[in-house]
Amino acid sequence: MKAIAAAVAIAVGAWLVEESADSVGPIAELAVLAVGPLLAALIGASLVQRRRIAIAILLALIAFGAAYGGKECFARAYNGCVGSADDIKGSLDHYRRRNGRYPAKLTDAMPKPPCRRCLRGTILRYTSSGPHYTLSFSDSLVSWETTDASSWRVAK
Repeated sequence: MKAIAAAVAIAVGAWLVEESADSVGPIAELAVLAVGPLLAALIGASLVQRRRIAIAILLALIAFGAAYGGKECFARAYNGCVGSADDIKGSLDHYRRRNGRYPAKLTDAMPKPPCRRCLRGTILRYTSSGPHYTLSFSDSLVSWETTDASSWRVAK
């Protein structure tokens, strides 16, 4: 039972780290993908007396699957942002035309903001002072940023 609890904890942690690829960096991503499953296997082998190898392999596969799932979830959100960048900016401009200012929160203009991760919400970062806004998103290597007065800037 301890092995299962440890595997679940490692799997959830791996998923959350990989789903946060915009803030953890490529080295941490690689470490989680490689070290997480190894750690789960070692915990499984040490906590379970019978069938150590099979359980250790199973726990490693669960941890790797969770890390990979989190990474894929983030990639889907990021690629969705890249594909709809101009539409997002257009929604904010449409809101300003209707209300005379930009929304205080992104959800005011878009009740269901795009670029959503599976567990942690959107990867969009938005701030507004009313007459102006800044909007950005990124992965561990490339960042996108725009304002009300500029087009999207992409940087590595």
